[in-house]
Amino acid sequence: MTPLATFFREYCLVGIEAGAVVAVVLLTVCFPGVASAFGRRLRWSGRRTGKFVVIFAALSVILLRIPLWPWEQVPDPGVHDEFSYLLAADTFASGRLANPPHPMWVHFETFHVNAAPFYVSVYPPAQGLVLALGKTLAGAPWAGVLLSCAAMAATVCWALRAWLPPPWPLLGGILIAIRLCTFSYWINSYWGGAVAAIGGALVLGSLPRAMRRPRPAHGFLLGLGVVILASSRPYEGFAFCVPLAVTVAIRTLRIKATDARDWRRLVLLPASLCVALGGIGGAYYCLRTTGHALLMPHQVNQHMYAMARPFIWQTPDSVPNYRHKSMQALYERFRITYARTRTFTGFVLQTCKKAFRFWLFFVGPVFSIPLVVAPFTWRRRRTRLLLCSLAAVLVAITVEVYFLPHYAAPATAALYGILLQSMRYMQPWRIRGKRAGLLIAHALPLICAAMLMVRVLGATLGFSFRAEWPETWYYTTPGMRARADLLRSLQSSGERHLVLVRYGENHIPDDEWVYNEADLDGAPVIWARDMGTSANRELVRYFSGRQIWILEPDHLPATLRKYTDASDTAEPTNAVSIRLKPASAASR
Repeated sequence: MTPLATFFREYCLVGIEAGAVVAVVLLTVCFPGVASAFGRRLRWSGRRTGKFVVIFAALSVILLRIPLWPWEQVPDPGVHDEFSYLLAADTFASGRLANPPHPMWVHFETFHVNAAPFYVSVYPPAQGLVLALGKTLAGAPWAGVLLSCAAMAATVCWALRAWLPPPWPLLGGILIAIRLCTFSYWINSYWGGAVAAIGGALVLGSLPRAMRRPRPAHGFLLGLGVVILASSRPYEGFAFCVPLAVTVAIRTLRIKATDARDWRRLVLLPASLCVALGGIGGAYYCLRTTGHALLMPHQVNQHMYAMARPFIWQTPDSVPNYRHKSMQALYERFRITYARTRTFTGFVLQTCKKAFRFWLFFVGPVFSIPLVVAPFTWRRRRTRLLLCSLAAVLVAITVEVYFLPHYAAPATAALYGILLQSMRYMQPWRIRGKRAGLLIAHALPLICAAMLMVRVLGATLGFSFRAEWPETWYYTTPGMRARADLLRSLQSSGERHLVLVRYGENHIPDDEWVYNEADLDGAPVIWARDMGTSANRELVRYFSGRQIWILEPDHLPATLRKYTDASDTAEPTNAVSIRLKPASAASR
């Protein structure tokens, strides 16, 4: 198969979606009368159904995702970030905020995890808490992912009810379920995205309600949304809240004195108290995980390992002393990308790449027309704040070195509000006197539903999906199945194991095996880095009661061998070949 044929085969779903949109547009332009007739038939009418639409939006995620079990089951982690979030979940589920450093912690150093001064994930705690909830309630962290995605659809629907008339909020919740909660990595991995989207939706939905009818509940939800953003995507969440904070300040200054007193008492006071409590909780979490209330775990990790910085305006760090070659290789690659992005050409190229990823995941061909129309809705007061909030997040992302779609998660509700408002704006469009815009506005959701069915039947239709590109609504990069299978096999043996991971010279640092549970000494299987004969003997003596193995994942095939006589030799006769299916997406 030629490279061109392979490309079209792997990305044909985007092409099919684009073809459907083009067909609707051609029908509208060439046959406006027919388009108007079809549009009236497709047109839906909505009534105010109260909280039922919010509940139905949440149920739609469950009703769509659970039947997909034959195609998408509980995902195996594969990317560095996922393992780090799972460590946080295991820590929280054990009733701790942090774990003490292990005496042999140098063997357990890995990406996006602090092995010292405390053994913790480097990320903010919100996603870890959601995974811990799933692990506690159902015994599986992915249950927390499913619940968070259902809550995302519900909160976005609730937020849109403050900005759009029926039935558009319910449509927004259903589109969230179809596009983000079926095959995308937001629900089929542990990376997250839904939690920050919930925070943004709470802020966006509570503000107009508080302006129209101030109530303490609105102020509390406003503050809660800010706290969720600060504990999930603090940088992008801050950018998202800037236009909203300006709106609150203007509102406070313009209203009458008597109304201002009620506004401050009923809205600002509960919101401020909620944010203050969240700030105290965040400072306490930093204190327990770093030893300093104003120092985040990610800052400690950056100081220990990073050569580059997360933002292009920051000066690079000095090169740390690495104990493991594979870790040095990844951070050197980050440094090269960081240096390239700080140049004008590199910045332009990286910005274009970010824009394409954002379009591919959130918009795609089906919502491209509403996105183009969006600036023309500026005259509508209800759309201005949505546009400003989305623009603030997108501008903030341009100065970050890396980008993945969940970075923009705080603006999810704002984006869908803009798209739906644009579809409303398109309805009165006329071609030769016919309301042909009805067809475009009302056919787009049907295209989304049809594309979901095409994706479900993708394997039967012969579609393939490129493993290196997870940032689409219809595909998630598979996790490290070989590691997961080996872990399950060792756990089922009933014995306790220590696996020394020995990488080859040309090891790809994205394919990392050394990740562990929160309780290292109590874990049935421990993964450690091979550090040479003397260091390995010390580690083996510490875990003398375990079965000791040498894993060489870069061999073809990868091999697992027994470690003999507390030495660095392996018994070839006891070698076991394992099939290796690593995750190829780079951790960022």
